[in-house]
Order: sequence, then structure tokens, then C-alpha cells
Amino acid sequence: MRRVVDSRHRTMMRSTVPVGGEFFVALAVLLSILLVLEWTWSPPQRPGLLPPPAEGPVEFFLSQTELLCVVEDSAGRRRVLAYDSVLVLSYSRRLEQLVLSAALDSAGQLLWHSSQHKDATPIWLDIQPELRRVRVVWRFPWKTAPLLPGQHLYRLRLQASYTIGQTHHTEQLTALLRISFITAAPPPAPSPLSAERIPPPPLRLVPIESVLEAPPHGQWETEIVVFGMNVLTDMASPPQVSLIGDGKATVTPRTATSLLLRGTAPAIGQMQIAVTLTRRLDGEQATARIAVNARPLPRPEVPAEMYPERTYLLDPRLQLRGQAVRVELYGGQRLWTSSTAGTPLSVTPQLADTGTTLILRRFVNSQLLDETPIPIRDFPPPELLEVRSLERGLLQLRIRCFGTVRGEPNLCSASLDGTGTIRELYGNRRRHTAEPYGLITEQTFLLEGADPARPLEILFTDRAGRPLRWRR
Repeated sequence: MRRVVDSRHRTMMRSTVPVGGEFFVALAVLLSILLVLEWTWSPPQRPGLLPPPAEGPVEFFLSQTELLCVVEDSAGRRRVLAYDSVLVLSYSRRLEQLVLSAALDSAGQLLWHSSQHKDATPIWLDIQPELRRVRVVWRFPWKTAPLLPGQHLYRLRLQASYTIGQTHHTEQLTALLRISFITAAPPPAPSPLSAERIPPPPLRLVPIESVLEAPPHGQWETEIVVFGMNVLTDMASPPQVSLIGDGKATVTPRTATSLLLRGTAPAIGQMQIAVTLTRRLDGEQATARIAVNARPLPRPEVPAEMYPERTYLLDPRLQLRGQAVRVELYGGQRLWTSSTAGTPLSVTPQLADTGTTLILRRFVNSQLLDETPIPIRDFPPPELLEVRSLERGLLQLRIRCFGTVRGEPNLCSASLDGTGTIRELYGNRRRHTAEPYGLITEQTFLLEGADPARPLEILFTDRAGRPLRWRR
């Protein structure tokens, strides 16, 4: 970014080298101010099951090929007239590891390399791996740097090293650093490099994804990375968009080095889009081509109903190539859980959630695709399976309870209204699993000493208070 300031600007960095010495010594001191560090970074890992990155080439682009600082001196008082303080290095897709080194030379002579001196650097690095770029901020101490009248031009060479799979790659990039120092006295002859011009880099348009998937008539979007021009200032005309097939597409600048392409998918089949940019400087054109396939999405794989204290895996079945998908599970106004990769959701309702209806919502590029309700049911009350008469007037009753309560298998207790006693035969307990309730526990109770001529009632109650009454 170029900005114009006056003499009220604060000094950004003070030189520790005394003023004086021969011309080349002064330039060498200046070069030591332009230190660029070498660093390594690894982007954070995002959760979820993500597809492996494509093995295509990685494109690098510098936002500017020349940084300029113009300083005017009047009777010993300096003011800066123009100052390009930021250089942005962008690359087309994420890298597991990136190593950047820098070298500074003049007239073929190496003056500085980033492997030297790691302290007191005037270059500040703002690493933004999620945006696939690094902002290089130049903090030039224009108020205190020892300068001779005229132009001072130096070449900044950047080397980006990265690895894809088992293959190591290296990319070379070059920018010029130009310092113009204006005084009342006539400036000296320009330096040998002052007339040198670096030709503009090739204009390239690289889509993040060249093939996209979207639901029929659904909204889709993708990003196109632009190398070789600033799309905010350097376009000769608006971007040209051409379509083959049904559907709609529009393109707008997103940043200085990227375009946002979005539209509506066809009802069926494929649509093809071509986006063309023209550079104002020399009229060079570049085109990116993207295909959008309309693909019907299957319904999410979820249970028709859920029960407390059971763990369910809800598969949204939302996998669309090149699209940002999101899944949210709501209970009333509360967000239970979500996924930004369309991966399955794990949910365990509690007893207090009985009667609630959960809503599974699927989104594509922030557009709501559909909603699926999933009610949380209460377990049924205990069931009587069998009543058997035994010798000596004994009665045997077999019942079953459903699910769990506070994480423990559900069980029933029995109380008798009438003569006699009732007790459980603990050795006869049986447990098994069956849908949709999960765990089922069977118990056997023995009724003794009951008067057959008198009525009686047995109340069975499970751990959640659900009742079962049996009368004779």
C-alpha cells in the first residue's frame, strides 16, 4: 500500500550506524536496514475428515514488483513524500510447510542475505496461512538513515521452498527497492540499476477448484486467485464471464489478488464458466475455466426417533466438492453440536431432553438446504411378559424394563398391596439389546403367601418412576 505522509510522522526505526563514510559504505549501511528474516510455519490442522489436497502446481505472486520510498530534504529537515510499506506474497493453495529466504543485491553484488543476523530487523512478517499469504512490512527509517542525494535501487530476491508428497519445490521471486532522496542541490547521476525495469509477470488466473458440485438449482461459489495484477486497480475492463449450459454466474473482486465467483447450479447436468481478465498495463489477458455439476443430495442418515442416554451417530451425507458445507443440530433455541466439514455428529440425549424435537439443518455456502426433525421419545413403562402359577400357591411374574437411568441399566422394584410377600429372583436377570430402545433388562419376581381368596395388586416401578400395575 502506498501512502503519503508529512514531517509529523514518527520515526519507525532508528539507525545505529553513524552517518559518514564513503558512498558505498553508506549504501551498505542502508542495506543492513532491509533485513528479511527466514522462517518456517505450519498451518493449523482443521478437525474433521478433509479430502487430501490436490497435487497440482502452486502459484506464487508478489502484489508489487517495486517498493518506493521518496524522501525530501530541505535545510536538514526531511519529509516523506511516498512510501510503499507493504509487500504481499500470495500462493494459490495451502502448504504443509513453507520456507522463505531473501537476498539483497546491487549491480550483481550480494549485499545481504536473510541467513545473517536475526535481530533488529526492519521487516515485519504478518503470516496469514488461512489466506495463503504473507504480508512483508517494510519499516524504513527515512528520518535517520544515511542517504546521499539521488536514487538508490536494490534488488530483493525471494526464494520459496516447499514439499508436496516426496517432491521438493523451489520458486524464485524478485522485487525492486527504490529509494529517492531529493535535496535542493542537483542530484548525482543515477546508479547503474536506476534505468532497469522488471517486465510485468505473466497474468494467471488459478481457480481454487476447477470442478464444483452443487444441489440442483443450489447456490455455489468459489475463489479465483489472480497472479500478475491488482484486480482492484489494474483491470482494463470489468471481468468477462461466459457460460455454456443452464445456470447463472457472476464474478466480483474479493481482494487485490482474488475474485469471488458465485452462481446458481442447473437443474441437472453440468454448466461451464469461463472468466477472463484484461490487464491495463499491456492488454494481456488470462482466462480461468470452472465446471459446476448439479448433483442431487441423499437424505441425511438419522434415526426416526431417539431415546435418552443413548449415543447416536447422525450422518448428514453432505459432501460437495469445492463447496463450504455446514451441519447444525438444534434443540429449541440451543445449538447442540455442529460440523463444518459435513462429517457425522455424535449426540447423546439426556432424560431431561425427553419430549424435545431436535432439528438437523444442512447448509451449503451459508444457504439453508433442508431441515430434518428428530423427536426424543420417553422409554415405555415396564411390560409384563408372563405370570406363572407354581406349586404351594406361588406365583412367578416376569417383566422387562427399557433403557438406562443415570447411566445404569434400568431396573424395576415391586411393592405389594395385599397379603403375602414379593421378592426378586436375582439369578434370573437377563439383559439384551434391541432397537429402538437399546438395552432391555428382564426380571423375575416371586409372590409367596398370598391369600387366593382376597384381591391383591402389585406395583412395579422402574428407576425413572414409570409404573406397571398388576391386579388379581
